[in-house]
Amino acid sequence: MFGHLFATIIGLLVVVLSGAFVTIINPIVGIPFILCGIFLLLFPNFLSNKLFDRSKEPSVSADYSESSELPRIENYKLSGVEYHTEEIRSLGTENPDYLLDREAIIARQIGGENLYPYTFDPLPAQLKIQGEEVAVVVQGKTVGTIGRNNRERVRRLLSSDRMESAVVKITGDPRRILSAQDGQLHDYQEDYAVRLEITIRSSKETGGAGND
Repeated sequence: MFGHLFATIIGLLVVVLSGAFVTIINPIVGIPFILCGIFLLLFPNFLSNKLFDRSKEPSVSADYSESSELPRIENYKLSGVEYHTEEIRSLGTENPDYLLDREAIIARQIGGENLYPYTFDPLPAQLKIQGEEVAVVVQGKTVGTIGRNNRERVRRLLSSDRMESAVVKITGDPRRILSAQDGQLHDYQEDYAVRLEITIRSSKETGGAGND
């Protein structure tokens, strides 16, 4: 609608200006302008289609937000880890560097690094509802529970089909470090910290099932 009106106005202006040009300056040069103005008056769609070509605009589908959603990762710090110290430690691998003396640490050039008695790889986990709590289980051993503020959120994920994977990452435990300041070995006591990493599939992948 607007394009047609715009083309008509342009045509009228061309006719008027070209008419004045023909009358005042040069009739021969002004004739093409008159013909152009007449053409635009007769065929306004020509200019409007050129100026307002909608076919080149990107289309947005009705489910744009859903189709553009990518898998995402959510992290949760587990509660009650202090009650499962032995279970957590059993999931680690003994680190021989932890037992090195000062001279050996210097020789291996690992001074200033935190040395832990156990190292932990990321491990796949299962989530199990136990009464009001959501327990996190690794290799059949409970390593903690979902915090109170996040229980309902995780429960909804469990009841949907959008949870792609769950992995725990364990840090902490006693650590030893060769200080660069005094050149002495220092031991520190730290509690374990366990984080749960949940990968959530996009709603597009699951057909839109499972609201979170």
